[in-house]
Amino acid sequence: MVVPPERRASLRQLLRDEFTEQAVALGLVEGVQSARIEGYAFDIDSSDWPSVIFPAAGAYPYQTTGQQLEIVCANANDADGGTGARELGLFGLDSNWDPVFELIALDGTTPVQTVSTDFMRLNLAFVTRAGTFAQNHDNITITAIGSGDELGFIGPNWARTRNCVGSASNTSTTSSPISTRR
Repeated sequence: MVVPPERRASLRQLLRDEFTEQAVALGLVEGVQSARIEGYAFDIDSSDWPSVIFPAAGAYPYQTTGQQLEIVCANANDADGGTGARELGLFGLDSNWDPVFELIALDGTTPVQTVSTDFMRLNLAFVTRAGTFAQNHDNITITAIGSGDELGFIGPNWARTRNCVGSASNTSTTSSPISTRR
């Protein structure tokens, strides 16, 4: 659909007023970015509701200080040069609540550590490079070294974390509730 120039301003205003999420997604609201959070939990029933969607057992371990992270794979083929996942991208926040991103080359069953020692939150981890298998062969676990807490888990063939937890940076505001769907 082509919108005539004379209608573009009114369409932008309508989207901003009535369809905020869509307007943000289309880039019509300056200085605002959208984020989609979805997750997976192995077992949720009515007695667990409301629940954080986190594949590891128990409650999500929110960190109170920045941490260096350690990544370990359950399969030797999830390594730089292997047939599975070769590299992960990690998105999170540091202890100043500023965004942090790091790329980590995997080394199979040998643990690797982030360069940053200041991950306060891990919002997303995903496979950025893979071999012929095109994703991870087996479990990949991301742990905070200082506390020993598991902050991220990538199951076989998932290619990314499935945590439905996230924190906004110090430059972000949130006004919409997070909805979960089974």
